[in-house]
Amino acid sequence: MIKDFLKFFIISGIVLILILVVLYCLQKENYLFEIIFGYLGSLFTFALGFLSICWSLKRSLKTFMWVVFGGMFVRFLLLAAIIFLIMKYLNLNIVYFIITFVGYYIFYQFSEIRFINENVTKGKKWGVFSSRA
Repeated sequence: MIKDFLKFFIISGIVLILILVVLYCLQKENYLFEIIFGYLGSLFTFALGFLSICWSLKRSLKTFMWVVFGGMFVRFLLLAAIIFLIMKYLNLNIVYFIITFVGYYIFYQFSEIRFINENVTKGKKWGVFSSRA
């Protein structure tokens, strides 16, 4: 499971570097801090969600569902709080921050759903998700 987290981290890091290089070459202004803060905020929420899902995979189906859906709700509130705090206390171009933050958040959500799908159906966890003819 750590290997999966590192894979997502490396892929997103490579994409981040490519975005920074392209923006540096194409624009006169520097939006380095906005993009890095957006990336780190999404990475933080992803790490919390990923760790909680890994923990819940070893528990009952009820606990797993509470952690997955409750975690999505809590992380959405955390997402809103991070955006609010960045807007209030830092003097950043908010458009680049939000685009980066939301873009990586969506990438991490797809990665999380794929991770859950692979681990639940592969091991036929709980018997509820196994295919019945």
